[in-house]
Amino acid sequence: MNASPQDPTLIQDQAALDQLCASAAAFNVLALDTEFENQKTYWPRLALIQVAHPGGLALIDALAGLDLHPLFELLADPSRVIVLYAGQADIELLYHAGAWAWAPVFDVQLGARFLGVPPKGGLGGLARLFLGVEMNKSASVQRSDWCQRPLSPRQLGYAADDVRHLIAVYERVVAVLNESRRAAWAWEEMTTMESPAQYARGPQTRFRVRGPKHRTPLNKALVHEICVWRDALARLEDRPARFILDDRDLNRLAAAAERGEAPLETGLGPQADASLSAALRPTLRGARPKAKGQRRDDGRAYLVDLDLLKQALHDKAEALGVEATLLATHDQLKSFAKHPRESPFTGWRAMIFADWHARWASKPIASPPPSI
Repeated sequence: MNASPQDPTLIQDQAALDQLCASAAAFNVLALDTEFENQKTYWPRLALIQVAHPGGLALIDALAGLDLHPLFELLADPSRVIVLYAGQADIELLYHAGAWAWAPVFDVQLGARFLGVPPKGGLGGLARLFLGVEMNKSASVQRSDWCQRPLSPRQLGYAADDVRHLIAVYERVVAVLNESRRAAWAWEEMTTMESPAQYARGPQTRFRVRGPKHRTPLNKALVHEICVWRDALARLEDRPARFILDDRDLNRLAAAAERGEAPLETGLGPQADASLSAALRPTLRGARPKAKGQRRDDGRAYLVDLDLLKQALHDKAEALGVEATLLATHDQLKSFAKHPRESPFTGWRAMIFADWHARWASKPIASPPPSI
């Protein structure tokens, strides 16, 4: 293949793909990105795979009926680094297309966070910061239909730009990480992206629903159960969950169920109404009115004040020049607050938070402070 980073090749036949893979095998670094369609289906549909190496750049038509296994073998070679930007969605798509094993990966967005660069501004922001290169990324092209054929010149140019400067950004990010002595932290964090277990498509368990900021415990439980029901139906019909039931109707149904209204009217027909009512019955049956004056026990008996930990996390992040969310999640803070002698922090984070254990875990605690 005689393409260059400035002259991408569109690959739509097996011979060209095999030639690309043979050429790329000579290099120990490969930039990767994908384009997909997820506006009309539950499962994202892989449409295009962008690949760049120091000798060229190619756009692989994922809808051309190609055998992608030669590419997947490249991605699994442990002697090669696969460079991505915000790459979890790309890995998941390719994993379910057959790329079950992965070489070491490096996500430049995640790596830059260890240098205090927030995950905003896109790849263009990193190219500007580390290379002094301006990238004109069109939101309208990003939202275009990537499954249409033929792809437009604007689409092809947009897709090529997603990997055109990726290796150069990677090299600069790693160089600065080495200078700051944080490269080991970043590489350790990258290994979490390579685990196949996190890409298994099981039933969804966490949902975000627009609606009232303050909900009763029963309403929260009903909203969750309706989300589970909606998600299962969306998976079955391969449609976006919002096409099954939008958040406004979801909140309406949760409120109606909480008031004891029956039958529930989903607008999807009697069979769907009956199915949802059956799904909510255990939650409604298990609801118990709280006795007057009874405090709700949510299990938050913290040995270390959670607000104190939040401030300590903020101070630590500020001292390191990184975002607090990179260092610890809210769940990890709660876990430490409840069990300061059982660290939720592993790897490089264990070193970062070693002073917390010296400060809190070693002190005898007579009794828990009041819940906050």
